[in-house]
Amino acid sequence: SADCLTATPQQDCGNGTVEDPEQCDDGNQDPGDGCEPDCTFTPAMCGNGIKERGEQCDDGNMVNGGPQDFCLNNCTPFFPANCQAPADYVTCDNTPDVITNKGDKTNMLKAMGICNAAPNNSIITSDFQHSNPVNVSWQVAKGYGTYMFDHDNDPQTPNQRLYSPREGDAFLIISNGDIVAPNADGIVIEAPNNQGTTNNGNPDGGPLPAPFKAQDGSNNGQGGTPFMNCDNGAGDNDCSDTIQAQWEMTAADGNDRIYFSFKTVVPPGTYGYTFEFAFCSAEWPVYVGSLLNDLLIAYQVDPTPDDPNANPPIDPYSGNVTFIPDPNDPTKGLPISITALDPYFVGPGYTCNEPQLAGTGFEPHACSDWFTAKGGVQPGAEITIGFFLADMSDQYLSTATLLDNFRWDCEGCIPSEVDDCGVQPM
Repeated sequence: SADCLTATPQQDCGNGTVEDPEQCDDGNQDPGDGCEPDCTFTPAMCGNGIKERGEQCDDGNMVNGGPQDFCLNNCTPFFPANCQAPADYVTCDNTPDVITNKGDKTNMLKAMGICNAAPNNSIITSDFQHSNPVNVSWQVAKGYGTYMFDHDNDPQTPNQRLYSPREGDAFLIISNGDIVAPNADGIVIEAPNNQGTTNNGNPDGGPLPAPFKAQDGSNNGQGGTPFMNCDNGAGDNDCSDTIQAQWEMTAADGNDRIYFSFKTVVPPGTYGYTFEFAFCSAEWPVYVGSLLNDLLIAYQVDPTPDDPNANPPIDPYSGNVTFIPDPNDPTKGLPISITALDPYFVGPGYTCNEPQLAGTGFEPHACSDWFTAKGGVQPGAEITIGFFLADMSDQYLSTATLLDNFRWDCEGCIPSEVDDCGVQPM
């Protein structure tokens, strides 16, 4: 139910609520819209211009890779000769040490697929910084929760855990609450409704740490033209103009904060990167629209100088990468919080007592499905990437974020096109 208090009814395909054993339920009987009338996922149709489950890309044309075409006709990426991003990546999150050794904070990066092996097979990083987070606030895991589903509509293959690795063998969980230790199989399974942690021991309050900036950075630092005319090199403030209002609304009161950052050099011929994340919060639904709005920020700083005379003009982007389009103004974005994600939680996410939340600890609350985030960068630049999560305005009710599959993207995206960069549902 909408208030998360009344009992969840038995399966009723078409009622808009995902109930076991449904894969999806969009509340209608329209075929081909992502969820079929029998509440199974619409099979991916390569070439329709929509990236669907199992596809790595889909540009909707019949050009099989080439100049300005970065997607093959089998919906896998095309790597042009000038793009020196790895075509294949090594795995480095497949040893027990990555899960159990909390003393080595670089395991956070390994869990996301950042291996520091060689430029032709991994992301190479330097200057790794972190908040020295308490152990209970981060965990490398092989799975999260207990819900299993038929991910490929094939009864002959094993079911897959809903929250399972997007690459390699593991992923990273960060939280402003507590995360239980994984079981012998590396799976984190929380007790029901246990995300009411009051204080996990991570730092409270204070300004955003480097490289994160709350101040609007568009319009050469004056704000008002989101994603355009970024103040790179001068302030490296948030060119999305999505953080400042949220930060000021909560009086900059970020508690139980966890963050980390690293530098990396963009490969030649490469114009972007992607990563995947899911967002769960015990503040939903009670505190939607309030000051109690936990905040996730993924931030980039690209120091490349502006070149308005280039073709196309170069206006490097520094700022928040985890933004979603503002439904009330398509030229603007919203930061990742329970208020912004409210419509996504209701669908295609999971709420209240839906079975997909089993074992997450967020059973009466909400988790999103996996999202993909895209950032646009300039080839050859030494960029800084950071991730930040905090409990805003109080220390009650926890939020957790799952992070995985950080990869270079030859094509990249155009930050000024809000629906090109930023966050896209899977």
